[in-house]
Amino acid sequence: FLELGWQVPSNILDLYVEFRRLLAGHKTEQRFSLPHALCYFNLSQHLPAAKEEWRQIAIRGGPFTTDESKGLLDYCQEDVDATTLLLKAMKNHFRFPYCLIRGRYMWSVALMERPGIPIDLEMLELLAVSAFALTFKVIPTQL
Repeated sequence: FLELGWQVPSNILDLYVEFRRLLAGHKTEQRFSLPHALCYFNLSQHLPAAKEEWRQIAIRGGPFTTDESKGLLDYCQEDVDATTLLLKAMKNHFRFPYCLIRGRYMWSVALMERPGIPIDLEMLELLAVSAFALTFKVIPTQL
């Protein structure tokens, strides 16, 4: 939405946040990715095929071959289909209106994170050059 300049939707439901909320307070080795959420709800048969391979191709960026373009579109469709199934599986776990408030909050977080953190490049360079000397001034050594 942000990248395309679209308006903020009236209602935002973030399945990642809701899955984390669902597992909050439980000891778990569970990660919170789409594949892990699908497994949690016994939907692992709907995991997108070769997910990591297509993610790496997408991250690499274009230009893409014809086969890569088709493969990426197929991968995205598989992700959408899996997310739709996850939404249906999670529907009884949503607490309205709180889930929509959390979704709206995540929109605000995205607005803050998108431009990144401003960095004073001159100060960063000075710190990089002086890091070794600063270490000995800040951290006393035992001789």
